[in-house]
Amino acid sequence: MKFIYPKIRNHILVVPFENKISIGNTLQSTIEVKDNSGVIREILFLCDGTRTTKEIFYIVFKKGFDIE
Repeated sequence: MKFIYPKIRNHILVVPFENKISIGNTLQSTIEVKDNSGVIREILFLCDGTRTTKEIFYIVFKKGFDIE
């Protein structure tokens, strides 16, 4: 199955704080991801089902994130 228009499910919470992102729907099923550059946050928020993976790539690429 191809994900042409990726979408984060509505019941999944994506909460940025400091240099991390918390992703999950309950306290028991939440993960924290280190995101110093902010690129992961940007990608996750762009995954709203309205953009193709190529569009997301080019938006992120044009913003010039410094990826570690």
